[in-house]
Amino acid sequence: MYSAEFEVLVAANRGIVFSTVSRALLHELRTPTQALALAGEMIARDGAVLTEPVRQALGSHARQLRPLLDLVSRAQQRPTDNEPEPVALRDLVDLLQTTHRGLPDAGTFDASSLARPDLPAVKANGPVLSHVILNLVLNAVEAEAQAIKLTAEPRGTTVDIAIEDDGPGIAPSMRHRLFEPFATTKQAPVAGLGLAVARYLVTPWGGTLVHHVHHASHGAAFVLTLDAW
Repeated sequence: MYSAEFEVLVAANRGIVFSTVSRALLHELRTPTQALALAGEMIARDGAVLTEPVRQALGSHARQLRPLLDLVSRAQQRPTDNEPEPVALRDLVDLLQTTHRGLPDAGTFDASSLARPDLPAVKANGPVLSHVILNLVLNAVEAEAQAIKLTAEPRGTTVDIAIEDDGPGIAPSMRHRLFEPFATTKQAPVAGLGLAVARYLVTPWGGTLVHHVHHASHGAAFVLTLDAW
């Protein structure tokens, strides 16, 4: 497929991912904004004097808003190019965790390995890498996985990022087509484009994305390998 045609798929997939992430983040924003709005209405209507416990609770809700709004801004970020730069994997953790927590029927999610202090920065583009990893996480969610785990492991001059889940896994008949556009066994918008787009986006950095076959367990596993910066 020509690059120009693939860029159309990238744009379509980015829209799907952003829509899903936005819904998840809005779900997380609902509780603190409702609490603050209710307090404002009570003060305006009744001239209520806030007790110390109420004031502390409102302060806690207000402190939750800023990082959530920052994540919304990051999710909205549209990369102007795909030029690589040093990217710290720990900077992705909050967006990944908050997005997963806001998804309906979300199971367990562990991305703590990405925050390891001994990990080097990787050669990537920050917003694009977020898009790539969100694709892989949303694939697992669409496959109805109840446990998703991300691990990062430095290997000399590269870093392996593994995305593993406990879903139904990939049928052997599909494995040779996994990275073709619209190759999916589910009626799921991200699964149909996500893997093809993810591999396409990491290739200019010298990155690779492969499916790893589980021999001892069910589920799917993908390994993204990037150069250390």
